[in-house]
This record gives sequence, structure tokens and C-alpha cells, in this order.
Amino acid sequence: MVWLQIDVNKKREAELQKLRRELEESKAQAEQQASAMRKKQQDSVNELTEQLDQMQKAKQKSVPRTCISSVHHLFIYCIYLL
Repeated sequence: MVWLQIDVNKKREAELQKLRRELEESKAQAEQQASAMRKKQQDSVNELTEQLDQMQKAKQKSVPRTCISSVHHLFIYCIYLL
């Protein structure tokens, strides 16, 4: 009877160890997935930030051209009036 109880306890302990191992593996896998998702998100944020910077630079370049063009047209008109 004692041997039977020892055998049952060993089986339970083995099953418990197996479950602990599976839990640790699942935890590690979840951490890797979360890390990959964070990296993907950061890459997307970096790409969008770069696109926004490029658009802002393009806008800044176009605004002075428009102003210069307007001043040039005004200057030509003033000369025409003289």
C-alpha cells in the first residue's frame, strides 16, 4: 500500500514538473511574441515619423517658393505700372 502511494506521488510530481515546464515555455513564447510586436510597432512609428518629416520638409520648401513667386509677380506688376 505504501509503495502504491509512493508510485502515485511520483507520477503526480512528474506531471507537475511537466506542467511547470510547459508553463515556462508558454511564458517565454508569449514574451517573444510581445517583443516582436513591440519591435514591429516601433518600426511602424519610425517609418511614419520619417514620412511626416519628409512631408513637412517638402511643405517648407514649397511655401518659400510660393512667397518668392508672389513677390516676383508683384515686383513685375509694379514695374509694369511705372
